[in-house]
Amino acid sequence: MEMTTNFYPLLHAKIKAYGQLLLLVISGFCLALSLTGWVQRRYGFDPAWGAILINGLPLLHYAIRGLFIRRDVTAGVLVSIALIAAVAIKEYFAAGEVAFIMALGEVLESMTVAKANSALHKLASLVPTTANVIRHGVVSTVDTANLQIGDIVLVRPGESIPVDGFVLEGTSEVNQAAITGEAMPVVKETGSQVFIGTTNLLGALQVRATHVGENTTLAQVVELVRRAQADKAPIVGLADKAARLLVPIMLAVAVVVGVLTHDVVRAVTILVVFCPCALVLSVPTAMIAGIGNAAQRGIIIKGGSVCQQTANIDTVLFDKTGTLTQGKPEVCNISAFADISTKEILQLSHTVDQMSEHPLCQAIVVDAFSLGSTVLPAQEFQAVPGRGAQAIINGEIVGIGNIAYMQTLGCILQLEMENWQRQEEQLGRTTLFISRSKQIIGGISLADQLRANAKTAINALRKAGVSHIEMLTGDSISAAATMAGELGLTGFQANLLPGEKADAVKKLRAAGRSILMVGDGINDAPALAVADVGVAMGVTGTDIAVQTAGITLMTEDLGKLAEVICLSRQVKKVITQNIVASVVINIMAVYLASGGWLNPVLGALWHNIGSVAVVVNSARLLTHGPTHLHKKEGVPIIETPSKIRVE
Repeated sequence: MEMTTNFYPLLHAKIKAYGQLLLLVISGFCLALSLTGWVQRRYGFDPAWGAILINGLPLLHYAIRGLFIRRDVTAGVLVSIALIAAVAIKEYFAAGEVAFIMALGEVLESMTVAKANSALHKLASLVPTTANVIRHGVVSTVDTANLQIGDIVLVRPGESIPVDGFVLEGTSEVNQAAITGEAMPVVKETGSQVFIGTTNLLGALQVRATHVGENTTLAQVVELVRRAQADKAPIVGLADKAARLLVPIMLAVAVVVGVLTHDVVRAVTILVVFCPCALVLSVPTAMIAGIGNAAQRGIIIKGGSVCQQTANIDTVLFDKTGTLTQGKPEVCNISAFADISTKEILQLSHTVDQMSEHPLCQAIVVDAFSLGSTVLPAQEFQAVPGRGAQAIINGEIVGIGNIAYMQTLGCILQLEMENWQRQEEQLGRTTLFISRSKQIIGGISLADQLRANAKTAINALRKAGVSHIEMLTGDSISAAATMAGELGLTGFQANLLPGEKADAVKKLRAAGRSILMVGDGINDAPALAVADVGVAMGVTGTDIAVQTAGITLMTEDLGKLAEVICLSRQVKKVITQNIVASVVINIMAVYLASGGWLNPVLGALWHNIGSVAVVVNSARLLTHGPTHLHKKEGVPIIETPSKIRVE
């Protein structure tokens, strides 16, 4: 199975960004020298030409190319006209200054563009490079690239499964969280389906391959992510949209003023002050400030377009395992079915389980340690994959496992025990029974626990105006229903594979909703990619989820979701203020230039005033604190729904 990623676009983007920044610094130095006049007096050369050549020539190139090849009027056309006019009347500082401001906006904007995805190749690490194939009764090791449909593959304990297929022989438990998101290992026996990239934990399995290479589930996950990312169209710049309207207006005003006043300098000054430099800076400066603020809070926003989309979110979808939950089982309930204390039941379970590496056993051991339980002397430990384990303690056989395992030990399940099991499973818990000398003496239930702040985070999202909160999970309906009810979610969808999660997101988007998807695993990557905004849990999340998502939470605090939504809305508000301010400043500048109160140099400096005003206003976002982020800002609180939508 071959999954490669081209790193050259990413490298090219980094070189371009640093190169633009270096040239901007050089051109700024040239303008500073021009303003002093020292170089011109001594050498008869205006260093502003450095800024004109560095920033102006590329600007002219792209403006002409856009105008005559793509037939598209951009903000660069406006600036190019002003630049040429200023050079024509030998106002070199003014020409260099407008080109510099335009280049500054481009650099700031390029710094917020999301970088090329470089993590898809890491999915390949889930697939072993070799596989043990049984052909003509002989086990041989072959490259996974040479596997064929119908091959019988031997997967030993601890190995990754190299194909999609069905179990022909053997019983084991498989950790398939990478594909389905299930927290608990799944029992696999004859006829069970298995997925590539999942891990065989216990017994050996013989698997008949039904899908290999590019047709496997894991390969389809990669393709879904790539396709979804490619479908995201780039956002057209606000200044470029305005330019289509401003170019004819700017030229008309300049011509009219020039004709009426018979003053070419006034006309050129109008061209200079009409340039949308402050408008160009309105969006990227606010975006950078907002993204910087989020970064200080452990929220990584990958670009201005992501920030803009987050401001419009009305629906949040959660993965369950590792996102809303801690991603590991914990003991929930210990019950006694005989004349024995729960403390003794835990001690017996602890004694048997401390010799097993099974996740459920280890969860019981952790709980026993926390309660100060001690281990009894034990001999002849035995484990049956997918069933349970036993040991001899004080001369008696003590077993722990599921119903099937209890039956093999000669135990009879009473009505009381069946009712207990039914009640625990309705709560989404996994149940184990403990027996001694062929008598069931107790039961232990375990479940993947909610994160401590999950419910608080859901409430914060509702206060932030999110109207629809749903859970998408690969877990069972009973487990999902219990958790959805506890959290007060709008609805949930269970038993979903990665592609089905992505389809669920697409369906909600088609209904007109703006989706924010939160996940942590590889199985969440397609859904993260097709959502308007994907959010990955960076601490516990896999690399592919982190790289696919537009936002990464570097902490496990789900409360950051409401913060980033509110912050993004504040960024949108500041951008609106910047746009209004830049338009007002331009109108005032045109009026002053028409009356002769501004010459080209003063007009260029006026640009700086407008640009500084925009930057200062955007900089306020850097200190936009948590108290601001949790304000409702006029958005009504949406109460928790009384009914849960189930699919």
